[in-house]
Amino acid sequence: MTPAPARLPDAPPGPGELFAVAARRADLGATEDVLSREERRRAAAISHPGSRARFVDGRILLRRVLGRVLNRPAADLALDVPPSGKPRLAGGDDVDLRFSISVGETRVLAAVGTGVEVGADIEETAPPDFEAVALTILGDAEIREFRALPLAERTAAFLRAWTRKEALLKAAGVGFAVDPRRLAVGLSGTRGFVASDALGGRYAWADLDGLPASVAAAGEGLETRLFAL
Repeated sequence: MTPAPARLPDAPPGPGELFAVAARRADLGATEDVLSREERRRAAAISHPGSRARFVDGRILLRRVLGRVLNRPAADLALDVPPSGKPRLAGGDDVDLRFSISVGETRVLAAVGTGVEVGADIEETAPPDFEAVALTILGDAEIREFRALPLAERTAAFLRAWTRKEALLKAAGVGFAVDPRRLAVGLSGTRGFVASDALGGRYAWADLDGLPASVAAAGEGLETRLFAL
């Protein structure tokens, strides 16, 4: 049995650490009061209810996590959104926090590091045509590994590869401008690293215990700690 995550500390992650915080979206509660005026405006401009709810839930968790580790009210945090679309703390903070969020069907995930770019991804269900999609994200060796698996194991293997690659792309800030087939993460194990000119260097990845999720950060090593709020 996977142990329950520890409670998130009220201090930022140390060097080489990455804090991962997962929450059920239903448990976030009606706490939109922590959002900024700009975030409320952005949410109101999203016409699709599901997409709007994902945006709101992601920002609620992110603000609660950042407020906790910085020991500041969540509503007081100022966030910028640069052209890359990856939010960051705006000005003045002594701690160089970097973070990433991912929102699934029922869960939301935030990853936070200090002084190092990070990425997070959670994927709770695979698309109906995931075997065809696998051919567009897996490298040649990974495709051979995928095809050698029993049919009953392929869905989980696809999600492992997908979350690892998505977390790496988000950490590097390149999105799908980089072909995910170029990132060799394999389908087994629970952690590793990728050295890629396409990403601009070396990035480590790690799966999260008990979740269909992965996190990534610049560098070769990654000490990941999973928390609850």
